[in-house]
This record gives sequence, structure tokens and C-alpha cells, in this order.
Amino acid sequence: MKRTIKSFVVFLLSLLPAVSFAQADAAETNGSPAAAQSDTTVYDRGWYVGAQGGVSFGVNTFSSFANDKTRFGWNGGLFVGYMFNDILSAELSAGFGKMTLAERACCNDRGYFLGSDWNRYKYVLPGMTGHYYNDLTSEVFLQRYGMKLNFNVLGLFNRTKDSRWRLELSPAVYAVGTSADIKTLSDETVVREDISNWHLGVGGSAQISYAITKNLNLGLFGGVTYLTGPNVMDGLPELHHDNHVIDGGIRLTWNFGARRPIKRNITAPIIIKQVVDTVYVPQQTTELPAVQDSVAEDSAAQDSVADDENDSELVIDERFPLIYFSFNRVFVARSEIYKVKKIAAFLKANPNVRVKVCGYGCKIGGEEANKRVSLMRAQDVKHRLVGMHIPESRIEVEGRGIKHDVQNNSDARIVATIEILK
Repeated sequence: MKRTIKSFVVFLLSLLPAVSFAQADAAETNGSPAAAQSDTTVYDRGWYVGAQGGVSFGVNTFSSFANDKTRFGWNGGLFVGYMFNDILSAELSAGFGKMTLAERACCNDRGYFLGSDWNRYKYVLPGMTGHYYNDLTSEVFLQRYGMKLNFNVLGLFNRTKDSRWRLELSPAVYAVGTSADIKTLSDETVVREDISNWHLGVGGSAQISYAITKNLNLGLFGGVTYLTGPNVMDGLPELHHDNHVIDGGIRLTWNFGARRPIKRNITAPIIIKQVVDTVYVPQQTTELPAVQDSVAEDSAAQDSVADDENDSELVIDERFPLIYFSFNRVFVARSEIYKVKKIAAFLKANPNVRVKVCGYGCKIGGEEANKRVSLMRAQDVKHRLVGMHIPESRIEVEGRGIKHDVQNNSDARIVATIEILK
């Protein structure tokens, strides 16, 4: 066990450079301070670290699912990984634990006997010393170092790829060290101790997690690791060919995220448009001279032209930040949720204000497809605002399709602003 602890500490020290690099990567601003101001932090990629712990069960000649009862073991460990995108991530881990194994139900009636020569006997020879299997346990200390790939199944579907939930399937490979102590059940006498072996372990796990905050994720996991090769983990003469470990427990992950510039040529934002009531002003009854009427009409025509020109300008109001969508996506990303919360806070503070959520699309895909995508974007923003306790009656939606009044296709993807109707 001492060697297990030493090996684990050495591995933890080896992780420190990776963790430091993760922190540096999270703080990096991709250039000058001016460039940093246009950066955004995304949490569907980047470095993460975490800890996990739970219960373990072993199955070999002896088993945790023994004849007399099920014996629960324990496990714990740390991991560090990198998310390449919202589907794929890779991680390194170091873990340790302990399991207690005893005679299986199928062997109980056979009356197996472990002789002093460390062979298994069904019939005890005269003068032979040893112990019956039903009076023995094997306490197995476990250390495990490995690498695995995580595939987020929810990231494959548009409806769930930006969700706070992740459902991951993870094939893995490990270097597994075991150390078994054989004891008696009756008086806990040590029969033999520190029967150590190393194994190549292959297996996998499934895990489901939820993003409590932008950085913190809480999840449940379960998996199995098969130990290959001729060595057994319980230290007994091999009887059954099973040699695997079953784990389950809780994972806690801290995601540093990744910083990158906002690439406006690959995103499509949405706008919030304030709707105000029309104010009617009574007309003056005094008639003006014909010349003045003409001047007034010319002035009104010029004002109308000016208003038409102003309608095409981009008027940005900081109360309603632009909500950006990745290309061909219709759900608000986790990195943009804080903007929806900001809009909701403004609407709560101004209960008489009604808004129109206007979605847009770029020139790729045609008018009909972009009409549909832009409306779905607007509807998703409305759905989230309603979920933040904004009355549905205060929110209108409109899908405006392609924004045509741009110079090139790159600008066409910058297809939204905040327009204030006066």
C-alpha cells in the first residue's frame, strides 16, 4: 500500500505542469490588450481538471459479490483533460482504491481448500495444513493510471448540443497495479500479504454531468476495467477467468474554458427591438400661408428621407446586447446565456416595456431556409426569457431571414443589431 501512495503522489506532481498550462491558457488573451477586449470565453472547449470518488467491486476467483454478502469497496482519484469541441475530449487520470473479495456462491458447495503449498484442493489430504475458501478474504489495494476519450452523445444533436447536460461514452486504457492481502474471516489472521502484480487494463465508462455554473460540472459515472494478461488481482490460484473491476461514483469537474476572438464572419447574432406606443400630437388649427405650407412639406419630406436612411443604420443599445449564434445553430449557446439574463434583468426593472426579438440568417442556404432558422432563433430567445419570469405577452418574435443590405458574404453573417423605435 505504501508503494501505491508513493506512486499516486508522483503522478499528481506530474500533473502540475498540465494544470499550470491550463490556467495560463484560460488567462491568455491572444495578443495585445486591445485584442483581448474582443475575446470571449467559450466553455465547450479548453482545459479542465477534476476529482472523482465512489464504490468499486472486483470479480476474480474471489468476488465482491460473495456467497455470504456483497462487499463494497471504494475508489478515488484526480484527472486532467482537454475538450476539443462540444463532442470530443481526452483526459489523463490517476486513481486508487480498495476492494474486499470473498468466495463466490458457485464455489461454496465444492468445499475448496487452499493448501500451505498455495495450491487449490477439493479434497484435503491427510496432514495438509491450510484454509478453506469460505474462511478467506482477499483485500485488494488498487492503483490505476490511464487515458480515455470522451464522446458526448448529446453534442450530436442540434437540440441538445448547447445544453448544460452532457452524456459521454468513454473507451479507456489503463496501467493497473494490484496488491492483495489474504486474511481469514474468523479471526482476520494474515495468511499472505502484498501479492503484487501489474496489469494492462482496457474498458470504458458512461457518465452524465450537468453544468452547475459556467465552470463547475457535477456528474455521475459508471464503468468497467478488464485486466488482461496471466496475473490475477486477488492473489489466489486462478479458478475463474474473470478478472475485472466495476466502478461507480461522482465526478466534480472545473472547466477553465478557452479564450478566442469573436469571429463575426462565422456567427449570426440576433436582435432585441424595443416596441413603444405611438404618441399622437394634436394638429394645430391655425392655417399657415401657402408658402409656409410648401416649406413645411419640403421639410417633412426631408425628415422622411432622413428617417428612411436612419432605418438602415445599425443602432446599438447597450441594454440589449447582441446574442450571437454559431453558423446553422438555432439555440442560445452557454457562453451567450449571460446576455439573455441581462435582457431579462432590464425587462424586470422596466415592466411597461415590450420587446420584439428579431432573428436573422446569412446568405448561405437560401431565403426559405434562413426564414425558418431566424424564426427558430428568435423563438429560443423568447423561450429563455419566459423561463426567466418575463411574461410571454411582453415578447414578440420575428424571423427576418437573410439580411441583404451588406457588401459581402462575410458581412452577411453579421446580420443583427438592436434597433430602437422612437
